Amino acid sequence: MTTPLVTPRPISITLDGSNYVIWARHMTSYLQSRKLWRVVIGAIPRPVQKEREDQDAFDIREENWLCKNGEIVTILCNTSTTEINQQFGLFVTGKEIWDFLKDRYTTTDMAHQYHLLSGLLSKRQQPGQTISAFLSEVQVIWDQLTLAGPTFKCQEDAMISTTHQKQHLMIFLMALQDRYEPVRASLLHRRNQVGSSYFIN
Repeated sequence: MTTPLVTPRPISITLDGSNYVIWARHMTSYLQSRKLWRVVIGAIPRPVQKEREDQDAFDIREENWLCKNGEIVTILCNTSTTEINQQFGLFVTGKEIWDFLKDRYTTTDMAHQYHLLSGLLSKRQQPGQTISAFLSEVQVIWDQLTLAGPTFKCQEDAMISTTHQKQHLMIFLMALQDRYEPVRASLLHRRNQVGSSYFIN
């Protein structure tokens, strides 16, 4: 049975370094749908010829794996920016690239967090853009910052987490257009209430 041709760029999101969380979610779903996920995570490694295995039989197994690996590498290259996929040259397998990206964009490295926070601070609501649409746009960066930050385990940590949420809220409100000043003022004067549930179109 002939395997259907894969779309070189099967998801609409391009990994640019600030949107790893949402990119990884979409990419995981796609790779699972193509039965490539177990290759990516290393559950199906490159085959090794078994004792007494016919050479032709082994060649078929190896070619099948190489085909899947090549497909994965192509997809990862085509769904990331040039600045990112240029770093894939030293890697041979899709798993190596996947692990590299996961390590690179879920790290607590200060430079990475600085890049994300700079992107967040530069965001501004565009004319005609609803608050909900703008919130979705910045939520991607918030998720990335949360992933790159420390893990909160106790009540004291939870208080720190709440402080971070309040800071996110204030940054978001500062980025809204002036016509939302009444909404901004209302939210800032509410006590002990943080979150996106207040945001309306």
